[in-house]
Parts: sequence; structure tokens; C-alpha cells
Amino acid sequence: MSEKETEKTAVKDIAEIDSIETKESSKKEDDLPVRPKQKTFSEMNFNEKIQYFRDYYLIKVLIGLAIVLVAGWLLHDIHQNKKIVYSGAGVGVDVGTDGSEFLKSGFISYLGDDYSKKTAAYGGNVLFVPTSGEYNESSVEMAFFSQLEGDMFQYLLITKEKYEYFMPYEIFIDLNELNNFANYSQYEILYSAQGHPEAIRLPDEMKDKLGVKQDEVYLCFSNKKNHRELNEKMLDYLFS
Repeated sequence: MSEKETEKTAVKDIAEIDSIETKESSKKEDDLPVRPKQKTFSEMNFNEKIQYFRDYYLIKVLIGLAIVLVAGWLLHDIHQNKKIVYSGAGVGVDVGTDGSEFLKSGFISYLGDDYSKKTAAYGGNVLFVPTSGEYNESSVEMAFFSQLEGDMFQYLLITKEKYEYFMPYEIFIDLNELNNFANYSQYEILYSAQGHPEAIRLPDEMKDKLGVKQDEVYLCFSNKKNHRELNEKMLDYLFS
């Protein structure tokens, strides 16, 4: 075979090989699965939407929820640190605005740094009867008893008349339970039917400081729970 014929044969063989490879490549591409068109979210059915949410958003939501829970815990911790530790109310007694602040923020300041993140509360005259016809004196008294049972008030500023009215219900502590009561025994005292000291009359200068208008006002303490330490502090605060 001549040299030219040999070259023609080689070129033909190469062309045939290229043709075969092209056909095989085209066949392989035809055999590949066709990727379905991506549906929009509105076109998905319910189960597909759930799966889509799980695939793309579940982890993000869980991370966000964890952040919210941590923030909530921190806010709860702040609230607990600022919780009310001591609370009082008037029983037939009205205290002025400045007097109320004296019993709240003033008392916390008096207690010192250990209570700087706590609060004290004063609930006003718990026997005030609203003008609404839904309330009467009896219903207000029942609410007062419920508040005492729930330990909402630890100390009370009370008139002599109201003390005598509530004394038979045995809702006040014996002042002898307070270690510092003897320091103030010179003040007028009201006694229970059993002869226990239960209410001590506020000095006139303290009445004026609190903005109290009633004539005879006494301090007494609820006996529903033991708050002796703070009761002693309040006794010192108002009488020393």
C-alpha cells in the first residue's frame, strides 16, 4: 500500500472513532434523569411545604427559639432579683403620696445594700369601697381576708376602730415575738382578748411624715407567715 493510501486509511479510522465517541457521549446524556422543575411554595401541597420547612428553616427556627428562651430566662432572673420582699397596706388608713414612697423606696434604702435589688410595696387603704354598685363593705372585707391568707401584706397601718373590729379573727402577731419590741413599750399598745400586745400607736411626728389624716393609727403585723426580721426592721424604721 502506498504512503498516501495509508494516510487516508488512518484519517478514516480516526473519523470513525470520533463518530463512535460522539454517539456514546450523546447516549449517556440522554440516559441522565431529567431534573424536574422546582415548584414555588404556593404550588406545593401541605406535606411538601412541611418537608420544605424542615429542609430549609427548621434549624434556623430552633436556633431562634433557643435565643428567645435564653433572653426570657435572663428577664426572669432580673425580675426575681427585683421581686417584692415586703409589703404593707392601710386598714381604714390613708397615706399621702410622699408617705407611700417613704414606706416603699425609703424602707429599701434603710435596709441597706443587701436589699438594693429588691422592692417594698404599699397597697393603700384596702378597705376603700369603690363607688361602683358591684362592691360593698362586706365584699371588700372578704377580699382583705383573702389577701392576708395569700401573704400579700406583712404589716398594716390600722385605726383603733378597725383593729378592735378585726381583733377577734386572730390575724395579728403577738408583738412580744419581735426582739426589739421592748425598746418601744412606752408607746400606747392595743391588746388582744388573750392579753397579747398586737398593735403599737404611731407617734404624731411619724403620722405627719406619712401624711396620715386619721387620729389614732397603729402598726401591726400579719401572722400568716414568719417575717420577723423585716418586721423588726419596720418597727425600728417607724419608731426610732
